[in-house]
Amino acid sequence: MRSFILSICLLPAILACGLGGGAVAAEPRPDWTRTLERLGGWLDPAGTHPPVVTCRLRLTEAKGFPAGFHDATVDVALQAPDRCRLGWGTNRSRVEFGRAGPRVWLWEAASGRVIVAPVGTSADGLRPSVGLPVPQAALRWLPSACNWTNFPDTRVAGEPCATTSVWPTPAARDWLGIDDFRVTVWLRLSDGLPQAMRWQSTAGNRSLTAWPTALRTELAAPSSRWQPPAPSAEKAVATGEAALRRRLAPPVAFLAQEFGAIPADADGR
Repeated sequence: MRSFILSICLLPAILACGLGGGAVAAEPRPDWTRTLERLGGWLDPAGTHPPVVTCRLRLTEAKGFPAGFHDATVDVALQAPDRCRLGWGTNRSRVEFGRAGPRVWLWEAASGRVIVAPVGTSADGLRPSVGLPVPQAALRWLPSACNWTNFPDTRVAGEPCATTSVWPTPAARDWLGIDDFRVTVWLRLSDGLPQAMRWQSTAGNRSLTAWPTALRTELAAPSSRWQPPAPSAEKAVATGEAALRRRLAPPVAFLAQEFGAIPADADGR
């Protein structure tokens, strides 16, 4: 189970139940139910008209992850159930990864080459879906299967934020098939969206803080959004997904799996 993206998707649902107490905010609290419906609806692979979700995600304080995670910045575009684009680097060092339906691709600015591969399958023989790792309806009962601790409201990078720390109960972990984890989230009081979140294993040997910025949605996007920059014919290379995956920067490979663009590694991460 993709517990990092699950943490992101569960934030509004968890906070809807978890932020009943705590310090009194100087500003009105976000409408947690509306936030839940927005994030869940945006990323539901079974949705009828899922929007395009875009943001820039900066990863910091990476503990127990490979080199390259700390201060990595990735441009993200997602559309459930099978569209994804991740970009990192600038100018000649720019590299982009994408999924469009049954294929994935990698484009490298330095060479102008595009590598394409079919999307692999998981252990169940199915291709993964971009978006929520659980049915959207499950988000509504999952808060009751979580524990949480509220903290006083605080300012994070200048933004007044509500703060809570959440972890799943043993029953929830068994049902979802996930390892134990804890997520601390700072949710802006102004719009109810995440300012930052920290995911960490309960054992304390792995942790990762993410800062989403420029989060927005579009009702639709041109098909070119999900395609690589047009290469010359001699620079288009077909390969297998495993070979393409090895060329991804570690944080991008991690996010591609968490967002459901490619199957999880054999170790399930």
